[in-house]
Amino acid sequence: MKRIRSKLIILRLALLGLFHLNCAKEPINFENEMVQRDNKYYLKGQNEPYTGPIYSSYSNNTLKSKGDVSDGKKDGLWNEWYENGRIKSKENFKNGKATGVWELWHDNDQMKLKASFSNGKANGPRIEWYDNGQKKEEGHFIDDQFDGPKDKMVSQWS
Repeated sequence: MKRIRSKLIILRLALLGLFHLNCAKEPINFENEMVQRDNKYYLKGQNEPYTGPIYSSYSNNTLKSKGDVSDGKKDGLWNEWYENGRIKSKENFKNGKATGVWELWHDNDQMKLKASFSNGKANGPRIEWYDNGQKKEEGHFIDDQFDGPKDKMVSQWS
C-alpha cells in the first residue's frame, strides 16, 4: 500500500511539473507583436495588459533587450546589449518603476554608470565613468535630488 501511495505522489509531482512547463510563455518580440499604451505593454489587438517575457532584436537578429512585464509594466531584471553582443545595461524594475542597482556599460566594456533607485527615483550612490575608465562624477541622491556638498562631486551633474 505504501508503495502505491509513493508512486501516486511521484506521478502527481511529475504531472504538475509538466503542466508548469506547458504554462511557461514563450518570449514575445515587443517591437513586432506589441503596442504601448499608457506606459503599459499590450499584445496587438488585445485590451488586457500583457504579462510574461518580452524581448527585442537588432536587424541582424542579435538580442537587443529582454525582460519580463507584469500587468503590462516592466518587472524584474532587464538586460540590454549592444549590436555587437556586449552588455549595455542591467536594470531592475518593480511595477514599471526603476528599483535596485542599475549598471550601464560603454561599448568597450568599461563601466559607464552605477546608480541606485527606489520607487522610480534615484536614491543612494551614483557613479559615472568616461569610456577610458576614469571616474567622471560621483554623488549621492535622495528622492531624485543630489544630497551632499557640491565639493564631493567630481564634476557637475547634468
